[in-house]
Amino acid sequence: MTTVDPDLDPPRSSAKIRTRLFAALAPPPEVRERLFAAAQAVAEAAPESRLRVVPAENLHLTLRFYGEVPPETAHTLETKLRAGFAAEADRLRECAALPPEIALPRLAARPLTGQHRMVWAEVVEGPGCAGFLAALAGAAERAALAAGLPPERRPFAPHVTLARLRRRGARVPPEALERAVPEGALRPDPFPVTEVVLLRSALHPDGAIYDAVASFPLE
Repeated sequence: MTTVDPDLDPPRSSAKIRTRLFAALAPPPEVRERLFAAAQAVAEAAPESRLRVVPAENLHLTLRFYGEVPPETAHTLETKLRAGFAAEADRLRECAALPPEIALPRLAARPLTGQHRMVWAEVVEGPGCAGFLAALAGAAERAALAAGLPPERRPFAPHVTLARLRRRGARVPPEALERAVPEGALRPDPFPVTEVVLLRSALHPDGAIYDAVASFPLE
């Protein structure tokens, strides 16, 4: 996955390209397209909110954002992630439902864990293996600490960011959200989670380019 993401603010100068890493889950293409269409519908229903919609190919659920990581630390981080997610995969094999599933039943437009206002999709776990998302986030956090990175202070809140508000103080009226995506209209079928991806985000003047550094199977 190598795409420009205008959802992220570009660096002030193009002289230095900043590279950032994060561990994430990526919904299947058809789910990403459905989420993208929903976000576009909200943006059209509330033009005064000036929503910046995330491109469909960049939609993901972040397990742990690592920030800018030196190359030697990135190598250690990848090694620790591979071991950590392999251990979680072993635990998942002992569960009744394999592979584990998640669903995205509704949209919300409000601050999430102190972050900027945005439109995001709620993520819920399918039946069986309850708590596996928190377990994956825990493995991603332990790998960060083992690689010498500072701990994450924000609580883990599983979600998929679909759009952000361009203007400070702007909001998405609840009626616009309901008009664009009525209750129950989103609801794609639950989909399996088969791997975790370590993504690299390079910030360029035109936005961010994502590409996969490594993948860690959960099957």
